[in-house]
Amino acid sequence: DGFPYRSEFSYNLFEDGANLSWDTGFFDGDSGGGNGGSCIVHHNVFRNTPSIGIFMAFYSGLDLVVHHNIIHDIQPMSMRSGAWNFLNYYHNTIIGGAPLAGSANDPVESAFNNNLQVSMDNIATIGVDNRGNHNYSPSDFVNFSGKDFRLEAGSGAIDKGIVLPGINDGYSGAAP
Repeated sequence: DGFPYRSEFSYNLFEDGANLSWDTGFFDGDSGGGNGGSCIVHHNVFRNTPSIGIFMAFYSGLDLVVHHNIIHDIQPMSMRSGAWNFLNYYHNTIIGGAPLAGSANDPVESAFNNNLQVSMDNIATIGVDNRGNHNYSPSDFVNFSGKDFRLEAGSGAIDKGIVLPGINDGYSGAAP
């Protein structure tokens, strides 16, 4: 449980984990005293678990950026956050359980932008900045059943995103 302040987790495969407890996630940010802040989680693949994929729980710290991850074959929730304080999710592909955001407080400078997911129902209601997202269908991908999650030419997700300075500079096309 938890990780040090200013950690970076990148280019990993998290697979077949979190099988021994119901109250955890593949990547569990419950760092106890809030010392897991200012962390970046990017360019990882999270797959195949009966638990939660990315779980930023009660004391996960502040200023977390989660971007360009693929999260698939995870039920019941792909991602879950406790308090939404300075949590930013950008450009993630979330296949499977819908993201869930529970918050005991009003969100503070948090964003859920330019993600592909099955549903925004549990995100749009909590008041975070949630622009540029796309609810996918299997036809959006090259080979959904074969787990090739590259976008198919003509996908509704192409050019759907918004510009996020410092995050998606240099994109090609009409929009990120």
